[in-house]
Amino acid sequence: MSFEATIITGDTETVIERSKSVVGQAPPSVSPLEVGVLLVEQPLSTPDLSASADQPTPSGEEQIASMLPKTGAHLPLVGLLGALTVAMSFALTAFQKALRD
Repeated sequence: MSFEATIITGDTETVIERSKSVVGQAPPSVSPLEVGVLLVEQPLSTPDLSASADQPTPSGEEQIASMLPKTGAHLPLVGLLGALTVAMSFALTAFQKALRD
């Protein structure tokens, strides 16, 4: 009597193979034709001709600052103060240990 058997082992085998082959040449780079660019800038606000000459008109920087969104918060400042407090506590602890020795 003859038996046929397959041995199964619990070993895992990982085979990773990667190959890369390049054949041919890249086409020559073609620079695009340079064409003039038309830049259009709209005025920030139209001047009000009925405004009196006594009132000073805001400068361009003031106009831009008034148009910026108010997205700033104090939370980063609080975080910075907290980090400085923790750093100061470590420094004072090290200084106190140095004085004891």
